[in-house]
Amino acid sequence: MADSLVLTGVKDVKKHTGTEMMLTRPKRGGDTHSLKEWWKTGSHKCYVSCTVFNVTTAAGTVKLALDTKGEGSRVRIDHDGAFNFSFYGMGEISRAALFTDAYELIEHYVFPRISGGKIMTVTPPGGAQRPSATPPGPTETLTGVSIAGNQNSAVGIEEIYNYTTTGTASDVQYTTTSSEVTDEIDSNHQHLSKITFRSQGPRTITVTATSVNSQVTDSSVQATKSVNAFVLTTVGTVTISGDSAPSNGATGVVYSAAISGDAGNLTYAWSVTGAGSINGSSTGSSVTIDWSGTDASVISCIVTSSDSGVTDSPQTGTLGGITPATVSPSSSEGGGSSSSGGGY
Repeated sequence: MADSLVLTGVKDVKKHTGTEMMLTRPKRGGDTHSLKEWWKTGSHKCYVSCTVFNVTTAAGTVKLALDTKGEGSRVRIDHDGAFNFSFYGMGEISRAALFTDAYELIEHYVFPRISGGKIMTVTPPGGAQRPSATPPGPTETLTGVSIAGNQNSAVGIEEIYNYTTTGTASDVQYTTTSSEVTDEIDSNHQHLSKITFRSQGPRTITVTATSVNSQVTDSSVQATKSVNAFVLTTVGTVTISGDSAPSNGATGVVYSAAISGDAGNLTYAWSVTGAGSINGSSTGSSVTIDWSGTDASVISCIVTSSDSGVTDSPQTGTLGGITPATVSPSSSEGGGSSSSGGGY
């Protein structure tokens, strides 16, 4: 930016085109400031009355002082926006000076009334430096965000989803939503959200990552994740029912397995030890066993559920303490044979 104004007298500002140069007045009152003669060296200096402007840019503030003499003083001042000044049409003004905001001398100007020609710019040894704008920091980037967490979950279970961004942006904030409005989302954590699914079925989780840094390019990015929530089920206790005291030689004895839980999609694996042998399939909810011998026997069935939300699969049920008994021939069979012969 740039600024320009015309000063007449010690305080009248006209034709002001900007806001960088602002007239200041001393705290003690009055229109002019009393400053030591900056063009002289040594400790013995007198004071001179000056009109002072604060000149402010993004780099900071300096003070421009002019040794105005009274109502006859006049000067046009142009500022280039970087604390460089041009002066025109000076009347009853001999000098000006540029100070820091703390009145440390940067440089001073000798006008034609003294120089007899062009305006002279004097830089004193060890003079202060003009303020300079801090170079802008490197531009940050926010190029992407990703979601890490379970793709399959269960109704009522709290899942944690972690977020990772790519790029150099700092102060990233996250907003998380679910396509199922009943889901409960706790986003009061840095780089993650805790989500409790309240309904069964698929949904889409969306995270929006945003940087509040004004220097970040692409300050908002999104990622989605598909999640399926299932109802929790259990197999529970497996109970085997059937004849626990079969006869030696009995065939086609049926045993069945039942569960106490609510799981579905069940598969069965039957086995028997001792005197029994499986006749037919061993993978149904029932099994047929033939008994041969009197060895102590145990029937087992492993039940497995393929439900996505099952919590205790597989489970095993057993029916033990089985000792097949030998059946003795009845006495009527032998007597019948004998009495039949005597009849003739």
